[in-house]
Parts: sequence; C-alpha cells; structure tokens
Amino acid sequence: MMLLQAFIFLLAGFAAKISALMTNETSDRPLVHFTPNKGWMNDPNGLWYDAKEGKWHLYFQYNPNDTVWGLPLFWGHATSNDLTHWQDEPVAIAPKRNDSGAYSGSMVIDHNNTSGFFNDTVDPRQRCVAIWTYNTPESEEQYISYSLDGGYTFTEYQKNPVLAANSTQFRDPKVFWYEPSQKWIMTAAKSQDYKIEIYSSDDLKSWKLESAFANEGFLGYQYECPGLIEVPTEQDPSKSHWVMFISINPGAPAGGSFNQYFVGSFNGTHFEAFDNQSRVVDFGKDYYALQTFFNTDPTYGSALGIAWASNWEYSAFVPTNPWRSSMSLVRKFSLNTEYQANPETELINLKAEPILNISNAGPWLHFASNSTLTKANSFSVDLSNSTGTLEFELVYAVNTTQSVSKSVFQTYLFGLKV
Repeated sequence: MMLLQAFIFLLAGFAAKISALMTNETSDRPLVHFTPNKGWMNDPNGLWYDAKEGKWHLYFQYNPNDTVWGLPLFWGHATSNDLTHWQDEPVAIAPKRNDSGAYSGSMVIDHNNTSGFFNDTVDPRQRCVAIWTYNTPESEEQYISYSLDGGYTFTEYQKNPVLAANSTQFRDPKVFWYEPSQKWIMTAAKSQDYKIEIYSSDDLKSWKLESAFANEGFLGYQYECPGLIEVPTEQDPSKSHWVMFISINPGAPAGGSFNQYFVGSFNGTHFEAFDNQSRVVDFGKDYYALQTFFNTDPTYGSALGIAWASNWEYSAFVPTNPWRSSMSLVRKFSLNTEYQANPETELINLKAEPILNISNAGPWLHFASNSTLTKANSFSVDLSNSTGTLEFELVYAVNTTQSVSKSVFQTYLFGLKV
C-alpha cells in the first residue's frame, strides 16, 4: 500500500491591503486601477517618466464638476512610484473659457531645450512640454505649455496655437523625438476625414506637414487618439518595428469604442504599414484612447502604455459615485513574430503584458497526513480588500518507509467559494 502525506499549499499573489485611499470611499472603487478621487475621467494624456525623481506621471481628461463628460474639461494629474499605486495631484492644465476644453495630447521631455523655454536651473530630465488640443465651439487647435517644476504646473506658450487647420475635428497630438533626423514628430487626427497626419518640427513651435495615413482599418464614425511608436520584437529585442495606434468611436466590432493598430515602417516622414490588416489591441470593450509613455525606466521596457478602461457606449451610466471611470493597468508592449508554412509570410502581432507591482499575501499552509482528501478537508482564507492572481499548489510527499509498487494518477477537484 502506498501512503501519502498531503500538503495543500495555497499561494495568493495579491496584496492584502493596497491603499486606504482606494478602498474607503466606496466598495465599487478598484484596488489597483487608477480612479480620480471625484469627478469624470476619460483619455490618458501626457505620459512620461521623471528619471530624476524616479516618478511616473499620468495626466487625463478630467471634469471635476460632475461624474459625466462636460465642459470645461481639464488635464487631471496623478503620479506613481511603481506604475501600480497612484497619487492624485492638483489639476495641471485648465482651459481659458467655460465652454472650452484642454483636450487630449501628450508630453515630451525637451532635454536639449529646442523650444527655448528652459534655463540651466531646470534639470534636463524634467523639461516638460505638453502638446494638447484646445477645443472651442469654433475650432480645435494645437497648443503647447511648459513646466518649470517637473510637470506639476504649466505656463501656456504666448504665441499659441502652434498648429491650426480651420477645423473643429483636428485633435489629439502625440509627439515623440525621432533621433535619425533630429526632429520632433507629431501624429494628429483629422478625425472625421479618417486621416492621421504626420508633422515634423525642430522646436515644438513650428510644424511642417509631412504625410498622412488615411482610410485604413475600421473607420467607424471617426479616428481619434493616434500614436506612433517603435516596439521591440519579443524574439529579438534588438530588432523592432513601428506601430501606429488609432482609436475609433463609435464603430468597434463589438460596439462603441476601441483601439486598433498597424505594424509597419517609419522613415521620419512617412509611416507605411506592412499590410492593410487592422489588428485589435484588446478584444475587451473597456480599452480605449491608448497612449504610450514618452520615455520609460528601461527596467520596465521601452514601450509602455495606458488606456481608458471604459467605452463611450455606456461610460456615462457606470454606477459609481463620486467618481466615474478608471484607467487600465500599465502594459508592456512587444511584437510577437510567427512564421507560417510559407516562409515569405510573416504575421506580426502585438503582445501586451500588464505591470502589477503588489506585495504577496500568504502563503497559507493546510496539512493533512495519511488521510483521504474529502470535502471535509477544507479551510478558509479571508481575501477581502484584496486583488491579484490566486495560485493553488497541491504537493504530495510519498512516505518512503513503505514500498511503492506503482504510480497512481488521479484528478483532484478544488472548489472556490466566494
């Protein structure tokens, strides 16, 4: 007869206590997804990493006066030391009129002071310039504002706008530095023309139209929140391709809003997709307006992003109070290359890995010796106010004082009662 000692080892990969701020106000508030203390939130904006302070910055579309979208619209602000726990900060950018909005945009670090906004008292790692859309009933124009205190307060450029198109549908500038040409590159949406325009600049103030990426993929009602970023391949991180992200709303295959992407090449002026296939960033309905960080802590990877964890189809009706909407977890992006039977065919897909920095609670050990495992052999663990991945491990130790003549394979069923 084979005698077994049974060890049930329960390892819970979650934090027993995340943050009092996130749990005290309402039981509906997520434990790790960022939510504003109060008011309405949508698109993430201006993502960047302060390498001097080791701090991550998240800005977002914010209406502090209500739990639904409405004007005036501001740039809210939050900071984090680990990309998981976020601290609300005061409003960063405000519109000039009550019938207007500081719409979506991005942040750059002007290390070399190409804009001329900074002197030597501002650390090059903190020379923040925000590029954003100023929306009024008459037009949408691209503005810039700069910060002298590391991204907490901003001064508006006196000669705004830096880019205008005599349109009410021209928005969401995403800017990055293109090293080969030593120029700033902007993507901006001509939303209802289904066009992503690509501009270049030497100083963030004067912009030249270089090309457009238009009428590709799912069109829906409009293009929004474009982004262009170089993403490393998973198989060989020294190699990379360029990815164009485009949001559409409405018109998602599952309804409402969603993000699509295209993989291709970029030469400093033109983005060319390898094929005309639209790929879906996330098949869930709550992932919109994805934006990537301008820069990162290299230990996390070079391509990180956050999306709005909601959908315009129902975002105004989510039953939370005194706040509405949350952000996705930060995701690390890479490109996965799969070779098919035809060696000339290469499928390249985006891989997204969530970043979740939380402390493990447990482990809890349940021990039973020389006994039959039945429903009576049960135990409980309090998982309240906890979030994360729950892992179960069942370990058998054979009592070697007895002869073992054969191995017995058995299926064990576990029930989790909530």
